[in-house]
Amino acid sequence: MNQLLESIAAQTPGIREWLLLTSVIFSIGLYGLLTRRNAVGILLAVELMLNSAALNFVIFNRFCLPARIDGSVMAIFVIAVAAAEVVVGMAIFVAIYRYRGTVDVNRMDTMKDPVTPLDGPIAFHEGVMEGINKQYKKHHDH
Repeated sequence: MNQLLESIAAQTPGIREWLLLTSVIFSIGLYGLLTRRNAVGILLAVELMLNSAALNFVIFNRFCLPARIDGSVMAIFVIAVAAAEVVVGMAIFVAIYRYRGTVDVNRMDTMKDPVTPLDGPIAFHEGVMEGINKQYKKHHDH
């Protein structure tokens, strides 16, 4: 029985292996953050980085203070913040896509107006559209 417990303990990963795993996950997220042009891909990369941080809380709690649950509580907060971030981020990306027609972050100049006028569910009277076009031309012809 004692040999069985020793062999199981020899096979369980230690803190070095867990920290190596979280470092790899964080590095993959950082690589994705720096190389992706799609806003959704960037959001996924940030999620990987946040999950790596949450896993670090649990790992350090397990190996440094196993009798307490502080690390698990912090990981739950990180997961909650990540979920809220996804909801807000996706809402922003959907709005940008509807306005600009792309989620490519290299093509998103938020201070510039789109080349094409708005179309879709927004309907304006023809006189209103003419007034908008006059204002647009007045401000952009300089």
